[in-house]
Amino acid sequence: MEKIESNYNSKIGLYHSLVEQSVQQIEYLLKKENIKLGFAIESRVKGLDSILDKCNRYNITINDISEINDIAGIRLVSLFQEDVDKIEKIIDRNFKVLRKENTEGRLEENQFGYGSIHYEVTPPDEWFNLPTLSGLKKLKIEIQVRTAAQHIWAATSHILQYKREDDIPLPLRRTINRTAALLETVDLEFSRVKTERDEFLTSLSKPDNSDELNVDMLKFLMRKLIPKEYHTSEGGHSALLEDLEAMNIETVKQFKDLLKKPWYNPKGYKLNELGIVRWAMRDKIPEANEYFREKNKIITTPNKT
Repeated sequence: MEKIESNYNSKIGLYHSLVEQSVQQIEYLLKKENIKLGFAIESRVKGLDSILDKCNRYNITINDISEINDIAGIRLVSLFQEDVDKIEKIIDRNFKVLRKENTEGRLEENQFGYGSIHYEVTPPDEWFNLPTLSGLKKLKIEIQVRTAAQHIWAATSHILQYKREDDIPLPLRRTINRTAALLETVDLEFSRVKTERDEFLTSLSKPDNSDELNVDMLKFLMRKLIPKEYHTSEGGHSALLEDLEAMNIETVKQFKDLLKKPWYNPKGYKLNELGIVRWAMRDKIPEANEYFREKNKIITTPNKT
């Protein structure tokens, strides 16, 4: 035990670096591919007690903690199954994959529940050209990829400790299985929502002037009518839509008229597209100023450039 503890203390800093660097790279790659996760990336490095407990439970004898494959771990939780497929491709391309498994394949006929994609990877060789990362060579990290519905099921089954259908008390079996089926339906319906939304966004290329505004239509029109340097990927479009509706701007034509130049853009200030629309409302609609005061949304002096 003393030997393992000494070995752990000498290497645990490297594992923390491995997790930190891997998370940074994954975040960059996800952003580059415009993939948004359902939850923040989870990561951890196992403590010494956890490693010793695993060795005892599985009767494992080790000489070096690097023989344990899941000391470092990262979990990626996506809202959509389609994004899980994209994340898999990112990991396959950018890490050295030692093992890949869909844990759903482990389930036997008397077992139930969701799987997830489990990777065992090491960093690519290019990392080791940097002096600060050279010590990470041969260290392994486990990466789990799953949907939000799979994540909910995994967390619930972990708490309830039901691994097989035979483990479940008879009065609960119907409810548990119905819940599993509902979560599977959630995954399918989320995929359908995404597909239908993508189809809708494609149809926005030529909106009719009489079309009513919605958040997606609003985003599309703002990208089209406002110069690119003002664009923002941040939220706030739903609140802006409420402001527009309060001023009876509800159709594509009315919004286009609002943003017909000249629209007011105070010199010396940095505005994003949301601010530009609100300034246009204040400049062209007399009652807008009072509205913003009453709603406590009056646009105060923006940050100067």
